[in-house]
Amino acid sequence: MDEAIKSNAKEILRLGIAKIVKNYTKNALLINACDVSASRYETLRSTDGLSTTQNIPVQLRLDHEIDYQYTNDELVNEKRDRFI
Repeated sequence: MDEAIKSNAKEILRLGIAKIVKNYTKNALLINACDVSASRYETLRSTDGLSTTQNIPVQLRLDHEIDYQYTNDELVNEKRDRFI
């Protein structure tokens, strides 16, 4: 194998490993964020749930916007099982 092929192979491996590390980091951050959110909603008692459209200004909502109301328990159980 000549030096040009070795150099190209090393560059391909380097780029591949960099993509794997970047993807791993993004997924680790997402899993951590989901766990932090789930823990927060698990202990939160000042609210009884979460609305999917509550904080969207009326002028920015779709005409047939569907609002789903999660209770704290639904949010924790459904989302924790789904993401973690």
